[in-house]
Amino acid sequence: MDTEQIKSKLIELTGQIFEVNTTTLSLDSSRDTVPEWDSLAHLKLFLEIEEQFKMSFSFDEIKNIKSLNEIYQKLIN
Repeated sequence: MDTEQIKSKLIELTGQIFEVNTTTLSLDSSRDTVPEWDSLAHLKLFLEIEEQFKMSFSFDEIKNIKSLNEIYQKLIN
């Protein structure tokens, strides 16, 4: 999967979990800019990302990540 596909899939998953239109999301989206991004949605997002991308995040990563760009950077590195 190339970086553009990863970005698209991340935004699509986020839209599904947060129940928002994906056109309102970008890598700049964060807990501060998306009202639907509450603690429960945050956990659901990480569970889905771990399943879809076959990777794991530490508790500290999950706790400290606050934007789609931060998640994206973890996915491509």
